[in-house]
Amino acid sequence: MYTFINRIVIAIIILFFFSMVSVAEEYTEVKFSVSIWPGFSTVPVTPDNRILTRFSLNILGGRYHKLKGVELGGIYNEQIESMEGVQFSGLVNNVGGDSHGLQWSGLFNNSGGDFYGLQWTGGLNHTKGYFTGLQLAGLINSAEQNSSSLQWAGLFNGCGGNFTGLQWAGLVNATKKNSSSIQWAGLANLVKGNANFIQWAGLINATGGNFNGIEAAGVINACHGNSNGIQIAGVINAVGNYVNGIQIAGVINVAQNVNGVQIAPVNISKKNNGAPIGLLSYVKEIGVKYDIWFSETGQPSIALRSGNETVYNLLMVSTNNLTDEKQWMPGFGIGYVLNKRENYNFSIDATHSKMFFFDGKADRDSNLSKLRIIFGKRFCSGVNMYAGVTWNILNYDGEGLDDIAPYTINDLEFKNGAVHTVMWPGGLIGINF
Repeated sequence: MYTFINRIVIAIIILFFFSMVSVAEEYTEVKFSVSIWPGFSTVPVTPDNRILTRFSLNILGGRYHKLKGVELGGIYNEQIESMEGVQFSGLVNNVGGDSHGLQWSGLFNNSGGDFYGLQWTGGLNHTKGYFTGLQLAGLINSAEQNSSSLQWAGLFNGCGGNFTGLQWAGLVNATKKNSSSIQWAGLANLVKGNANFIQWAGLINATGGNFNGIEAAGVINACHGNSNGIQIAGVINAVGNYVNGIQIAGVINVAQNVNGVQIAPVNISKKNNGAPIGLLSYVKEIGVKYDIWFSETGQPSIALRSGNETVYNLLMVSTNNLTDEKQWMPGFGIGYVLNKRENYNFSIDATHSKMFFFDGKADRDSNLSKLRIIFGKRFCSGVNMYAGVTWNILNYDGEGLDDIAPYTINDLEFKNGAVHTVMWPGGLIGINF
């Protein structure tokens, strides 16, 4: 037992003297050091004895001034000033200043200055200064200044300055200034400044400035400035200023000014010089109009006309009381004004209506589509009368609808006679106001 204790004492003495191999102008350079906990190590660390380590083995934890090499810690590694190399710790790596290299820990990595390299932890990575490299965290990545990097986190990625690179988070990516990156988040991508490139979020993409690129969200894309690119949302796209691109939404698109394409059941804008496509496209400077027309089948139809001066949408309903089976037909349409002069206009549109029967036969699958070429003349302010020719396509199952068409060009039968397709040319006359 006495011999074993002597050997341990002699080994510690040898390590102590071996570690003090050279003295730099400002630091005592240590090739190899062992620490149980800060203050209990082979090298004394004091304000007057600043230690630069090359290889540190910290049983539980250790604290030195500067690392240029490798540091291994069971629980805790700390460099008061800076790190150039590799830190491995069971729980925490902490550097007071700049870091260059790799930090790997089970819970927390921190750099009090700039970081260049890789931070990898099961919990939180944090850099107070600029970050360049790769941050991988089970929970959170945070860079207080600009970051040019790839951030991957189970919950949250945050950047307090400008971000360039790739952000992937299970919940939220947030950038305080501008972002030029690919952002993927389970819930939200939030950029306070301008955003460029690609955003994908399960819930919301929000940009406080301009957006340039492609963004897709399960619920909402919101841009306070201009949107230059493509927006795709399950519910709503909202832009505070100009849309110079495409908006596609499951419910509604909203913008101040549009110089592109809007596709949604409802589109709203203050001014629209593009193509609104939907059931209702309200442009504030134009408003909505009403159409009433009659066709060769004797069907009266009424529609709400919306859109801009070039592209218009129709939300319509028709009735037919002249056949044996009475129907009412809700439908929609989209049209394009080919030529518009002061008193004359020429347009082409397409409509589609679903047939419902007053006898309650809801299982009947029948619809009527029309291609219409229309010539109109304005007679007074806001009133336009028109007439045109149509090409009609009627699809119906069962029997009893043959009398809708006054005459036919083609009659095709499918599904052993269960489904009929009937086509014929026709005409219409109407008015909008």
